[in-house]
Amino acid sequence: MESSSMVWWFHPEVQGVHLLFESFVLDNGGKLFLAYIFIVAMCWTERGISYYLDYRTRRRGWKDILLRTGLYGVATTLRLWYMLITMYFNIGLFIVVVVSLTSGQLGVEYLKTYNAPPSKLYDERGYAQPTSKQQRYSHEEEQQQLFAVTDDAFELSRNSYDQRMAPSRLLQLPRVMTRFNSTTTATTINRPVAAVIVKRGPCDAVANDANDTLHSLHRKPNSSVYLLVKKPRKDHAWGFPQGGIDPGESIAEAALRELREECGNDIKVRLIDTVSPSCVYQYRFPDEFIKKSKRPFTGAKVEFMQAEWVEGQCSPDNHEIVDFAWVTLEELEGYIEDKGYKNAIFSALKT
Repeated sequence: MESSSMVWWFHPEVQGVHLLFESFVLDNGGKLFLAYIFIVAMCWTERGISYYLDYRTRRRGWKDILLRTGLYGVATTLRLWYMLITMYFNIGLFIVVVVSLTSGQLGVEYLKTYNAPPSKLYDERGYAQPTSKQQRYSHEEEQQQLFAVTDDAFELSRNSYDQRMAPSRLLQLPRVMTRFNSTTTATTINRPVAAVIVKRGPCDAVANDANDTLHSLHRKPNSSVYLLVKKPRKDHAWGFPQGGIDPGESIAEAALRELREECGNDIKVRLIDTVSPSCVYQYRFPDEFIKKSKRPFTGAKVEFMQAEWVEGQCSPDNHEIVDFAWVTLEELEGYIEDKGYKNAIFSALKT
């Protein structure tokens, strides 16, 4: 549109407008449609580049510096272009620019929400959730991370903190104030962990069965026995089957999944309560481990589900779990070394 014919107020006339370039003349409906497509692509591209520059803050050298500088130049050019387009005061072009920028920002806000750091998002139970694709570990990697956390934490220190915590006082939220040595406090972001206590009640004795063997399902037929598994580490090796709760899992689902993974598919159990854990054990990782860890967690919260044995035997993979035993409540006390862990489970099993 020639400067002599410029209209300095909103109007519907678009015939003869030169859209940014002399050769791009809006003289028919087809070119007007292409103009709308061009404006949408321009605005979305500008919003996308702006999101990248604002959110992807990590720099790895001159290559990234030059890339970000170049992208800033492109984004600035696109901003100036759509500002010039709005200065035509054409109602249709103005509306397309506004709608395009608004819809582009909607996409940016969606990405900001679902690509936020895991310590910023929580599920319905208050557990921090990894949400971006880079933060979603495969199940095998998740288990490796979990065992690395628990193993190193146990090995670094066990007597540094007071781990006596009454289950009735524990909160569902992972951010709680945990007292150390009755003097200092610190904020803890707990890793959610599910454990399953499998109990085989009194049963009939089996003739010619090695009833004194810890692997035997029929040992101590007149008493109840519990399934313990052993991890390949020196200290605090024995415990109940347990593992991290995956995003979207309930405690019961995670507990049964961990039982299958650690003890095989042959063993079948029935959960006594499929909703609420029977006891909770919570502790903070040593400061030395927290500083080295790349995960956001500073502690763990283990929630125990009780289950009754139905059929089948434990079949460990000899990698994640290297041994197992069916033990009575009295024998169990000799296997569990950690005092806080022991207090939590005995508070539930002795009631």
